[in-house]
Amino acid sequence: MNDKEMLAVEPVEDELVDEVVERLMVRADASGAALLGEGGLLTEVTRAVLERALDAEMTEHLGYEKHDRQAAVRVTAATAHHRRPC
Repeated sequence: MNDKEMLAVEPVEDELVDEVVERLMVRADASGAALLGEGGLLTEVTRAVLERALDAEMTEHLGYEKHDRQAAVRVTAATAHHRRPC
């Protein structure tokens, strides 16, 4: 993502962030889940956000979704005649 694309993205509203945090905290309190450490709420939320961001970056980079086999075959077939130097 270049600088122009980064500027075009709408900032997340504070109210949305507050609502998400509140819902997570209520769920954590109800289940007795830990907030920090292995398996903690913050750890799991951070992991999920990073994985989704990485998936989005890879989709943009490759030009197809992670498990889209037909697209992967099409892209590979279209570029197969281009030999890469070793």
